[in-house]
Amino acid sequence: NGSWIVESAEVNGKSDDKMIGEPLVFAEGKVTGMAPYPVPYTYTVNAADDPKSIDIISPGKVIILSALYKIEDEKLHLVLSKDPKQRRPNGFDAKNAALITLRRATEDDTLYSRAQSQMKLREIGASLIGYHDMNKGFPPAGFSAKDDPDGKPLLSWRVAILPYLGKEGEDLYKEFDLDKPWDDDQTK
Repeated sequence: NGSWIVESAEVNGKSDDKMIGEPLVFAEGKVTGMAPYPVPYTYTVNAADDPKSIDIISPGKVIILSALYKIEDEKLHLVLSKDPKQRRPNGFDAKNAALITLRRATEDDTLYSRAQSQMKLREIGASLIGYHDMNKGFPPAGFSAKDDPDGKPLLSWRVAILPYLGKEGEDLYKEFDLDKPWDDDQTK
């Protein structure tokens, strides 16, 4: 798990500079940041294999990348077939495969920030879809729990989607007093 930045890439034994600098974030069984694919892929790891293996799977299992991986000197090395229909490579050379070396991203790394932002935006989008599925529409720009005689919305749509942002969002939602405006001293 963690955020990584592509440091070097070789395809069929030749350097491929197009991937250098691309962020990859492995978290909760999903990998994001694989340009040009905007949708998170899932992944499964088998650390008991020798060498260790990882399968990276696109939504709908359209693409399955079977790879080998190793971590040495704080670097993640992935070797995978460049053709998704080919089997897992036998070793860590790039003669007939893609060999990608990644380094851990740091918080000072602008690419780390971009990958984290992309992941957060995807989570917000997914929570909006979850809200829509449950409520047959998107949240209003502002709302209040009780009918306000003045018709003044007390809270924004951001509060409405909190329950759809996982456990952390649910916990934060429970802290809101839905009868008080967002700028109330007790709400802050």
